[in-house]
Amino acid sequence: MVQSNNHDQLYTLPQMKKADDILATVFSKAGHPERYSGKFYDGGHKFDIQMQTDAFNWFDTWLGK
Repeated sequence: MVQSNNHDQLYTLPQMKKADDILATVFSKAGHPERYSGKFYDGGHKFDIQMQTDAFNWFDTWLGK
């Protein structure tokens, strides 16, 4: 799982989108596209409640409870 913020001051949006595309392609070629999650959120550099909820849900799905 990779979480990115559309207005992050540390990274450019085009580079984050490029990295997301590369990772999605790698997981797809490996036969497991469902195991990659790339999400983009509004705002600057942060790890807010929505991002935390999404991350913990992803952990529960793939790592078990």
